[in-house]
Amino acid sequence: SIAVRRTAITEYWEKFAGLEFSNAQNKVMVSAEHLPESIMLEDNIEMLDENHFRLLGRSVEQVNIGGKRGSLAEINKVLLDFPGIIDGVVFVPNDSLPEESYKVARLAALVVFSSQVDIKRLKKHFRNQLDAVFVPRPIIQVGKLPREENGKLPKTKLLKFYQEKISALRIKY
Repeated sequence: SIAVRRTAITEYWEKFAGLEFSNAQNKVMVSAEHLPESIMLEDNIEMLDENHFRLLGRSVEQVNIGGKRGSLAEINKVLLDFPGIIDGVVFVPNDSLPEESYKVARLAALVVFSSQVDIKRLKKHFRNQLDAVFVPRPIIQVGKLPREENGKLPKTKLLKFYQEKISALRIKY
């Protein structure tokens, strides 16, 4: 633990005494006397003063496409706000590509619809809400996502599932 917040009262966090935060190459480092060395946080924060900060999100949720920064959490919120969506996820698929593939900084989406929904309408929904570089390509309709019993969607399972779906689509062409 590094900070405390009263969620019903404020969105700001108060860091614990004895901790020092610093920024190095867009990474937040925390140091303290009791730590053998500085530790990099997986969070993006905005320091408000010496003792308070705002949590902006996990650094792994941030994407940089075409020189523009965006949050996967916000992009996924846009997806899940679309009428007819039961489940879905927007993610960076490059980790699932073979090494020799040409890797393009592009997002992909896997979606589960409640009924037959036009993917063109979903793309228009994305374009109305987001910069064009954050519109997922491809958007693939699936029967269900490979979630675990607890509802989590592990990245390794997601990328394997995506690769299987992409391979099946390529075989059909």
